[in-house]
Amino acid sequence: MHPTLAHDLETLLDIASAAQAIALEFLRNVEAVPPARTPSKAPDAIAATDASVGIGAEGALDLFRTQWLPHLAGSAGPRPPASLVGDWLTSTVDQNPTSNWDSEAPSLERETVSSLANWFRLPSHTASIDVDALDAALTEACHGTSCIVVASAGTVNTGDFDDLVDISRLKKKHLFWLHVDGTFGAGLDPRARMDETDSVCNRLP
Repeated sequence: MHPTLAHDLETLLDIASAAQAIALEFLRNVEAVPPARTPSKAPDAIAATDASVGIGAEGALDLFRTQWLPHLAGSAGPRPPASLVGDWLTSTVDQNPTSNWDSEAPSLERETVSSLANWFRLPSHTASIDVDALDAALTEACHGTSCIVVASAGTVNTGDFDDLVDISRLKKKHLFWLHVDGTFGAGLDPRARMDETDSVCNRLP
């Protein structure tokens, strides 16, 4: 094992305590940190570091605290304690499951998403657009003016493919621009009627 890494492992508690002190100090003063900063000349200390030796975790923390942190903005979210601790544990446990057979990590993700959906009172149906609900929403929102409808040719998280045929038929009733995010499968099946859309974003693998 590299001596620097071995030293970091031996002093992990001290390193974690130092990182905690930096984080808590930032949180205590975050209201005074500007939400945006004009980039200044970047410190050149990292470029001067001998990569074959490194500076260790303590040195990296000190470099971050003294030369980088003062130039960063207070633009992040509300930073609830559960979120801060969750990010730390996520990095520590560092799961990389490839299927449902590889630990309970996928189940934890599904339970988390389900809990969030319940808290925000989101519907439990698939991620594809409910065409009848879209019809009602357009009737209420547009009032004769133009609207924008964003459909998906395969959502990233669930793979649901919106019914572009039925959505396109609504254009006879409502004035709206139909954009399709072609994450997966855009244009692969002529029955999807991509030609009925007004604009398409096609993401190639």
